[in-house]
Amino acid sequence: MKKLLFVFTLCLCTIGVSWGEDVTIYLHDFGTVDITSHPYTVPPSTFATHLSNSSWSNSKSAWTSYNGQSGKAIAMSSVSGTQTINLTFDIETGYQVSISKYNFWRQRSNTGPTGWSMTINNINVGSGTNPTTGAALATDPIDVSNGVNGQTGSINVQITLTGGTGGTFRLDNFQLVGSVTTLGQSAPTTQASNITFSRVE
Repeated sequence: MKKLLFVFTLCLCTIGVSWGEDVTIYLHDFGTVDITSHPYTVPPSTFATHLSNSSWSNSKSAWTSYNGQSGKAIAMSSVSGTQTINLTFDIETGYQVSISKYNFWRQRSNTGPTGWSMTINNINVGSGTNPTTGAALATDPIDVSNGVNGQTGSINVQITLTGGTGGTFRLDNFQLVGSVTTLGQSAPTTQASNITFSRVE
């Protein structure tokens, strides 16, 4: 009589499943009320838990109120040369933010800035052009061109506008997709389990 022993190693147990799923963590449609204050600190319609103190400012230190894709947009007038728009918000102590995608609607006048580029905490994430007929960058949020991972303390989004010769620029429906997780969270790992089968002959 022979006994044959078969041992199979299967990855069955998942350990440490505690990371954040990518969702919209920030979305601002800028409401329906004329925007005159600078900086603009009205909270966004979507703001993930553990984030706070949204503030929009620009290099001209003034906003002009125009209509956007829906309702109002934050807007700049007399845009010449290089100008910047900045969004800042705080991350609660003990948490970190990763950003994987973004989207926004933009429109320029005939003499407004023709190009844009964007950084998040000094990481280049994308660039493109500004149409004279308002449009979102894409139907769905687009991927950042460089990873924005494990950011703590605060987020600083800077949009740089170029090519303007005195026209206007409007920005609406600004969206960031990513995750907010506790510090130290990481991908789940697996633990191998042995299952033993025996056959007697």
